[in-house]
Amino acid sequence: MKKIYILTLILISLNSYSQNCNIGNENATGSFTTGNFGANYLLGVKYTLSQLGTLNSINLIGNNTGEGVQMAVYDDNGGTPNNLIASSSQSTVGTGITTLPVTPVLLPPGDYWIMAVYESGGNSSNYNPSATGNVVYYSSLQYGSAIPTNASGFTSYNGQDFLYFLSIDCGNTLCQPNTGTDTRTECNSYTWIDGNNYTSSNNTATYNIAGAAANGCDSLVTLDLTIVNSATGTDTRTECNSYTWIDGNNYTSSNNSAIFNIVGGAANGCDSLVTLDLTIANSTSGTDVITACGSDGFEIPNNGIDDDYDGHS
Repeated sequence: MKKIYILTLILISLNSYSQNCNIGNENATGSFTTGNFGANYLLGVKYTLSQLGTLNSINLIGNNTGEGVQMAVYDDNGGTPNNLIASSSQSTVGTGITTLPVTPVLLPPGDYWIMAVYESGGNSSNYNPSATGNVVYYSSLQYGSAIPTNASGFTSYNGQDFLYFLSIDCGNTLCQPNTGTDTRTECNSYTWIDGNNYTSSNNTATYNIAGAAANGCDSLVTLDLTIVNSATGTDTRTECNSYTWIDGNNYTSSNNSAIFNIVGGAANGCDSLVTLDLTIANSTSGTDVITACGSDGFEIPNNGIDDDYDGHS
């Protein structure tokens, strides 16, 4: 009797999912009571995000006033609102959760300020007047005006909390790296951020900087490097007796080994390395003639007088 073995393949599907890591107040519980918000003030408090996540919307729990509302999120700088991260379009306050979508943005862990500005005053949402640990920051802002990109001029007071929260996806949040090009022109060689020293032009090297992009994702940088070389040349000279060169030395004998680097002296902006080729021609004197080293190298008779001449013709 034959035995038949059946191989069963069990395929496990790993579905991607996202977890909710919202921050703020999603439920009107505790000490929240009727609020009376003034018009034309951007106002809010700080909440803490414990892990990386993608912001999708800013929300409030409303009391169906139908008032115009606009919301914003700022990052934190030492316990004060700092730079604008996201802002919503204008909407109206409904019953329960009023969701104001924003362009998704990746938020690293940290503190964030959730703020709202209303078109007219009234009981748009409940608030907690006994949140003694909270600091509220606000600024006068005409409804419909542009949300400030920086909160440096905002004012503060203590002791309130609001029914605002951020809808944030975390856990399986995807993060696409930003890309950029580092374009450089360098002399002779260059050591890049990857630690390598390049002595020739290169436009293919890449380097990933983890978490360096403004959105918290990685930053993938491509090198575009042009290497230009320093110039070289020879300074050929014939001089009498001695010569002081550009290196400051006075040479009294011929020399073809001295070198001097002129920083940035080449036409391409690199250094110019000059080699001296110096011939020293010394003056000589004798009984009958003086040999003078001049531009034409001629011999001059001694005082122009014949020593044998006795004054008689």
